[in-house]
Amino acid sequence: MPLPRLSMSFEGWPPGAARALAVLSVTMIVAWGTLFYGVTLIGPRIMAETGWSKTLIFGAFSLAMLCSGLIAPRVGGWIDARGGRGLMVLGSLVGGLGYVMLAFAHSPVMLYAAYATIGFGMAGSLYDPAFATLARIAGSKARTAITLLTLGGGLASTVFWPLGLWLLSFMDWRALCLVYAGLNGVLCALLHGFGLGSGKAESARASAKGVAEADAGGTAPEALRGRIIALLALVFMMHGLVSNGMSVHITTLLGALGLSEAQAVSVGTIIGPAQSAGRLIELALGGAYPVMRLGYVATGMLPLAFAALLTLAGAVVGVVAFAVLYGISNGLVTIARGVIVLGLLGRANYGRTLGAIAMPTLAAKSISPMAFAVLIDGAGAGVALSVMALCGLLAFAAMAALGLLLHRSGT
Repeated sequence: MPLPRLSMSFEGWPPGAARALAVLSVTMIVAWGTLFYGVTLIGPRIMAETGWSKTLIFGAFSLAMLCSGLIAPRVGGWIDARGGRGLMVLGSLVGGLGYVMLAFAHSPVMLYAAYATIGFGMAGSLYDPAFATLARIAGSKARTAITLLTLGGGLASTVFWPLGLWLLSFMDWRALCLVYAGLNGVLCALLHGFGLGSGKAESARASAKGVAEADAGGTAPEALRGRIIALLALVFMMHGLVSNGMSVHITTLLGALGLSEAQAVSVGTIIGPAQSAGRLIELALGGAYPVMRLGYVATGMLPLAFAALLTLAGAVVGVVAFAVLYGISNGLVTIARGVIVLGLLGRANYGRTLGAIAMPTLAAKSISPMAFAVLIDGAGAGVALSVMALCGLLAFAAMAALGLLLHRSGT
């Protein structure tokens, strides 16, 4: 059987969809690189200048994620009703304002106010609003568009960590905050404003061509909607607990298995390419399989990754297997969040549904680094790894329960 080949042709795409994808691919790199990953470089420099504790500073970032989760359903509802252009312009402006506030923060209260504002900006700038916007514009091409978008967004840390370090070689962290403010409040806001077009107009043009109706409705019965949303929220909440906790504590956790800090960092360098590889495989297959199968693979690889790590502790093969499986799981789960909701429940209230799922997921991500820090200090890294493995099993179990629910309904 011939291997699937990537196709970059946009023939048959609705009007404006390719342009929207190009715009959002750029703004996702900027938004993720500054609003989400920015704290990695800025946080330690705030500590060095102010003497504030690590807990205080990263607690402010946790507040940002909580604020983002709190308004996520409202953001999604806005996009459902009016399209994504205005909302994403506003999200970029608010994110830029948050960085201006951070540049002039000289007290913990100002710090927390700045990160709360950044959090509200996240809610209108990251994947969920972008997915909802693309779903309105791209119609039947939404799954491919979402996969392509995650390929761009996955480059955010690759681009902005080196760029941030280079900028910090000749400016302080406060000046860097102003640069990030400009990238969001000017560059991204302008791109969203002039590149996305009117959501209603784009959707209407796609409908006129008979494209939008192709996936306007989902495959699952409407009576199951509430249970489907609850199970998906559990899936992505459990996965988010693991991914955020691991991203912060990976050197400590792998160190407990006998790896040096350099070796643990090397594992991290495998995770990134594996994440991209998973997304490229999904793109190459072109969505030619049921969305639930994507969910099974994305969640099933997470407990397998920890099984390899814990059963082959200290062995190179176990660590490499963990990095590859964990990376692919992380890469696919972002796509799964966007396309499973679309495939099962359709485009009706798609943005609001993504927001409802994002709210507990972001709450879990916000507490994860702190919770696992307490667990590592109190019970040890081995117990923390076991808890992560359990969370991964729960994510897969919830996805399997969703599959059983759909099977019993005849879906």
